[in-house]
Amino acid sequence: MEKQISNKKFKTTVLSLCLGFLMVVGAVIGVWAASTQNYKAGFNVSYSVGDNVAAKVRTEYYVPNQDSDSDGKEDGAVAVTTNEEGETVTDEKGYVTFNAGDGNEDGSEVYIGNFKLSPQTPKAVFYFTIHNILDEGYVMVAPLPTITQKQNMKFRMKYYNTTSFSEATSASTLSDDLFTNKQYENASAQGYKIVKIEVEVLNKNASATIAGDIGFDLYYQDEAQSISTLDRTKFHSYFVDEGLVEYEWGYVSATFDYAQKYPTFTTGVDLSEAGDGSIWAYNDGEMVYILSNKTIALPANCDNLFNCYTPMVYYIEATLFNADVSFVTNPGSMFDGLSALRNLYCWDTSSWTDMSCIFCDNYTLTDFTILDTSNVTNMSWMFNGCYTYSWEEGDFIVFDLSTFDTRNVTNYQGMFDNSYFSGEYNFKILVGENWTLDMSDADYVGAEVTVVRI
Repeated sequence: MEKQISNKKFKTTVLSLCLGFLMVVGAVIGVWAASTQNYKAGFNVSYSVGDNVAAKVRTEYYVPNQDSDSDGKEDGAVAVTTNEEGETVTDEKGYVTFNAGDGNEDGSEVYIGNFKLSPQTPKAVFYFTIHNILDEGYVMVAPLPTITQKQNMKFRMKYYNTTSFSEATSASTLSDDLFTNKQYENASAQGYKIVKIEVEVLNKNASATIAGDIGFDLYYQDEAQSISTLDRTKFHSYFVDEGLVEYEWGYVSATFDYAQKYPTFTTGVDLSEAGDGSIWAYNDGEMVYILSNKTIALPANCDNLFNCYTPMVYYIEATLFNADVSFVTNPGSMFDGLSALRNLYCWDTSSWTDMSCIFCDNYTLTDFTILDTSNVTNMSWMFNGCYTYSWEEGDFIVFDLSTFDTRNVTNYQGMFDNSYFSGEYNFKILVGENWTLDMSDADYVGAEVTVVRI
């Protein structure tokens, strides 16, 4: 049963982390004068509810160690129940309810009041609880994070499905071990799907900023898991053999997304591994859409997946709103040839062992802290020919690799060889406690590298 998105919306505004900070900047600087840190964060968070979906949604936030009333006790999690005008818009348990077929065109909005991150409270956790109140059928939760600003911040999104949760219970009481990266598991009838988002300052002695939009689309499904695997051969053949129109400068823009958002793009070239039409390509002459009503799983073998050099297609600009990489076993050279790579914030790379050449010739990816490298053994030529960096800092080009765990890496030859930064630029990488690689041999790693441990 495929359902189109409706106009019923629920919007949670999480702007005050950013705006609240700016409004009290004088007081903050007075408190932080010794270290001059500036921590800012902000999100707009919205729900779009599809037809035939009946669900309740609740927003909570939690800032560890925050004691706003100075009573010596941590504030704990806060359920957001009011809008910006201070009017209560939720029920007594903090939920906004959507019934199937209701006509709530304006939606309900809640507003998170002023609070800020500080050197003592550098982390914020958001919980979004979706309760499927249907008596049968499943609700799929499709996350759509779009981060517009991010520096010196970690962003993580995980999920927990359960049928035994109580509406009155705060999601903050759940053990972190319960949360996984299985976004494709749907909330069963009368069950719950809880989304946990963590944002945390990485280097507490430096400025930090994060802002953007986080959307959740809720769709009706007939099955417990909504996932279909992309066929690598079909994907390559589509770009190489289908005679795509020639785009300016040889670039093709491709968007991986949920088909429910495009009700007129219902047919196209089958790219599914199962051959059942569950993933298809649609070309409107300006954009190639890779669409599915399910979560699109990238194949186990992603070697050179996006490398489609032909006389007609030189580079692909990929926006991955709908792509699951948790089943990938061979990601080597996965993004070689990509001119752009966007929206990776839901990725689970914890099982990857080979990241060799993965970002070769990539032009726009700037946030590498999203990668879980704890099991990687091969990082050779990882950034070979890469033209991007995290940010500029004085005379330095900075790569933020502070979340990289390299304790299992045995091969990192040419890691930064022939990169945009080699030679004329001062090259700095920020690393954390789990960085073990010796970058002193420029001939081996491919560039002169200054390592800063934070």
